[in-house]
Amino acid sequence: MLSLAVPGNAGIVCRRSYNKLHDSTQRAFIECLQRLDIEFKAREVRDGWPHRIILPNTSEIVFRETKDLGRFLGPEYGWFVIDEAVEEPRKTFTDLTGRLRLGRARDFLKGIIASNPPNRMHWIGEIFGLEPGRRTVEVEKMSTTYELIRVSTRDNPFLPEDYVANLVANHPPSEVRRIVEGHYGFSYEGKPVFAPPFEFEKHVGAPKTYPFTLVRSWDFGYHCPALTWHQFPRCSQGKAHWVILKEFLGQNLEYDQLAKRVAELTAEWFPEHAKNPRAVLDCGDIAGRQTNDRGPGPMVRLASPPWSLVFRYKRCNLEPGLALIRAAMKDRCKCGMPVLMLHRDCTATIDAMAGGYHYPQPMPGKAEKDVPYKDGFYDNVADSVRYAGECFFREASIDPELLREAARTQYDPPQYVNPAPWDWMER
Repeated sequence: MLSLAVPGNAGIVCRRSYNKLHDSTQRAFIECLQRLDIEFKAREVRDGWPHRIILPNTSEIVFRETKDLGRFLGPEYGWFVIDEAVEEPRKTFTDLTGRLRLGRARDFLKGIIASNPPNRMHWIGEIFGLEPGRRTVEVEKMSTTYELIRVSTRDNPFLPEDYVANLVANHPPSEVRRIVEGHYGFSYEGKPVFAPPFEFEKHVGAPKTYPFTLVRSWDFGYHCPALTWHQFPRCSQGKAHWVILKEFLGQNLEYDQLAKRVAELTAEWFPEHAKNPRAVLDCGDIAGRQTNDRGPGPMVRLASPPWSLVFRYKRCNLEPGLALIRAAMKDRCKCGMPVLMLHRDCTATIDAMAGGYHYPQPMPGKAEKDVPYKDGFYDNVADSVRYAGECFFREASIDPELLREAARTQYDPPQYVNPAPWDWMER
């Protein structure tokens, strides 16, 4: 598999941490060689572990940590392996790929990464895809093949009998799906912000889209902007409910590129609403209207043609917004439905609620922090949900005319009366 049958081949095995490197990665390689009865010479022995292995055919394996990878990018390699790739930046993979050019192994060049599944927006998903299988990318008449192999922990024959059972018993279903079944997801070490009270069985389903006002909630940012689409129907008991229907997380998008993509998605997912600007409202944090050294904020810019968006905004303080979401999750309406419901298509938002959005791991001897960890991904999704709660759900819970009035005053002259088909309440 690693083309070690080629005499004089060379490969590098790397991992972020030195301690973890010699504790697991090197151990696994050495055990494989021993099981196959392949003799080898150990070189560069440190802490009882060889960091360079020479095989009978003069092929070599070197083990290195990636904290200073540049020191080891001089040689040409026939293959490489990155262990726990989820901890690595994309640059590690890119740089090692650039060293796959050992002449005598040119017909067998291969790069391999091994990892617990990351979130869907990680560079691993971008390069290897989200579903198992092969895909070929052609650039300048040259093709590169990437293959994603999904393996369940259950398939490992060398684990103790109770290993998987203990994982299932001590982790929530979302983590079991990731670390046992091998699906993309999230990992966290600190306390989840919303779980409990969030429960997948209770708060995730397939709610329908109603023919009344749709709310888009924006969390701006170039690297990973986040948007969620919401509705706030009122049930037969007269109580306002909160439905999160869709989500979008971008990468490296300027405000105008983001607006274009959001308009396209709104037209695709909600075609009837997209035909009528009165049917779609936008909201966000007041920071989107502030001016800095780069000019006016994105809300100000998007108020101009061709977008002409009108944002409802508030100063959305963190803890009251989090408390509002938790209260909505805990609330069980007399109509029998949960007050807050997420569509199963909103995978990133679901993961954020299940624990992807979490507090930092407390350090021994230090006070526990009450500010959630900002990872640049799940915190953006959570902020988008929080803005919708502060700008609409908090008031809609009290005032059933909120969305009707917002649609009328933002998009039409005073004489306009919101037609019944776009009423925000279900009659």
